[in-house]
Amino acid sequence: MSTSFFSRYSRLSSFLFAYVLIGAFLRPLNTASAQSVKTFDKIGYIQTVTPSTNTVTFESASNLYQIDTRSAHIHLLTSTSQSSDTGDLVPGMRVEISGHLDNGDLVAAAAVQVLPYVPPSGVSQPESTPPTLHAGDTLKFTGTVKAVDTLTGQMTIRVGGHYQLLHVSHLTILQSSSGELIALKDFKDGDRVRLTGVLTADATLRVAQMYLLTQRTPAAASIHNDNSSDIQGFISGSASFFSRNLKVETATTEIKVKVPKGIPVILDGAPVSIHKLKSGTKVDIVGSFDQNQQFNAQRVAAFSATLP
Repeated sequence: MSTSFFSRYSRLSSFLFAYVLIGAFLRPLNTASAQSVKTFDKIGYIQTVTPSTNTVTFESASNLYQIDTRSAHIHLLTSTSQSSDTGDLVPGMRVEISGHLDNGDLVAAAAVQVLPYVPPSGVSQPESTPPTLHAGDTLKFTGTVKAVDTLTGQMTIRVGGHYQLLHVSHLTILQSSSGELIALKDFKDGDRVRLTGVLTADATLRVAQMYLLTQRTPAAASIHNDNSSDIQGFISGSASFFSRNLKVETATTEIKVKVPKGIPVILDGAPVSIHKLKSGTKVDIVGSFDQNQQFNAQRVAAFSATLP
């Protein structure tokens, strides 16, 4: 009997030893698997938006990430607590994105919170920057155009005895002396301009708004082809949470405007959601009329106060 007891005890001991050994082997694998899922929580700026695939490109601290927003709760700077969709995001928005890093630079977002807009800035002062200026400073001044490169979006202007390199992006509001939206190609050597921008770490000024002070005829200032135009007026009916349509009261009539997902919407130089625009806001909208006489917007510039 004692032999049988010791035999059973020996088998039980062997089983327990094997169980402990297997558990010790698997524990690092489980830990490694858990550690492979890295949490992600960063603040930065949206670079591109693709509503059809629910993806955005996001830049934070000079790093680019591809963000999957399919399962994300998107919070706009509006009073509603309902989640918006990817199409309500626009390039240039400052956002906080939380979720987890799936693989490399691919992020599965759980939440996207739109933050109050602060222009991107550099982190150090470039050697070529005048001693009294620093990267990140917001500058306002008047100067004279010396050179324009429409391919790179760069312009050189003279301010007193100093030459300043400017960078104009798709977020920059460019306007004629009469307040109409114009293009970079409409600025010529010798033109006087007034602008606001942010100095970057490489001493380039990233322009938020620029006004052409030199008088132009309407034909010379036009940026539109035969199929597009612009309307100016005040919003008389703002977009609801489930709609992207605006009503704009011009000097002669009221026009219904459809704002497709993903197009630039700029309020006082900052990118915003279409739902941020309220009745009474002044707008200048580039787009075209369809066969049903609905105006389809390609770009919306809005102003909460009278322009300078």
